[in-house]
Amino acid sequence: MVLQNLPRSAARQSAETATCPIARFRHCGIIENLYVCFLIAPLKIHASGTFDQPVAFAGATFAPGVPTTCLYVFNSYRVTYRYEPVRREDWMSGVGITLKVRDAETQLEAGGTSAAKTDVGVVPLVNFKLERRLGA
Repeated sequence: MVLQNLPRSAARQSAETATCPIARFRHCGIIENLYVCFLIAPLKIHASGTFDQPVAFAGATFAPGVPTTCLYVFNSYRVTYRYEPVRREDWMSGVGITLKVRDAETQLEAGGTSAAKTDVGVVPLVNFKLERRLGA
């Protein structure tokens, strides 16, 4: 029924999921030896179905056999800054940091009962680049 934050038995039950478009928006640029990149990757999935057994989720209990809808959101945002001291035709190298922010929500609604879990996480990532262009 739901992809995450539910007991495994509940997550494996049948569900209908509408087709949803997935898009990523990225804008990057280089100023001298500095590489800067912004990424936005939104994700929103709607599903519906029924449970075969009672499911406890976020302080609420969802009864079996009751039509249930689910909203799953997992948005991701990234900002990358990398210093690239070597930028030649045949070699490139760099070191930098990426800050990733993710915004997650899982929501269930059925027969007057609703519950949701939300979470925002920030993850700093170190990145390295070593690129050799063959045939250059």
